[in-house]
Amino acid sequence: MRRIRSMVAADGVTLPGPAGADRLALRSGAMPANRMNRDEFYAAMAPHDDARLRKILWTVYWRGNVQLRERIEDELRPQDQPKVKAKKELPDPAGVLGEVTTFVELAKDGAYMAGDRRVHHTERSRWRHTFRRLAADALAAIRGIAGCRVACIASGQC
Repeated sequence: MRRIRSMVAADGVTLPGPAGADRLALRSGAMPANRMNRDEFYAAMAPHDDARLRKILWTVYWRGNVQLRERIEDELRPQDQPKVKAKKELPDPAGVLGEVTTFVELAKDGAYMAGDRRVHHTERSRWRHTFRRLAADALAAIRGIAGCRVACIASGQC
C-alpha cells in the first residue's frame, strides 16, 4: 500500500496524544478552516441586541437555500404544533390517461426496446421508472376521484 504524503495539512496542526506526536493533522474538506466553534460563536453574538439577532436570522433565512429555510421554520414552530408537510397535488386524471396511453402505444410498437426516434435513447433504459411513475400517478388520480365522490356523497350534494 502506498502512502500519500501530499494530503498532509500545511498549517502545522498536530494530532493529539503520543501516537500523533510530530504528525500533522489532516483538515476535513467538509468543515472549512475558518468556521467558528460554539464558544466563539456565542462570544461574537453576545454584544448584539434582540433586534440585531432577529435581523441576522432573517438574512440567513431569506438568503439560504430551501433546506436551510425549512430547518429555521422547524425551529421557530412551537413544539406542540406538528411539522406541516406540503401535500402533493393530485395528478390530473385526463393528463395521466394521456401519458399512459402514449406509453402503452410506444411499448406495443417496441419503441422502448429498439432504436426508435419517438423515444430518447436514455429513456429506453429507464422505461421501468417511467412505468412505476405512471402507475403511481394513476393510483393517485383514482384515489383523488374516489375521494371527491366520497366527499360528494357525504355532503349529500351529488
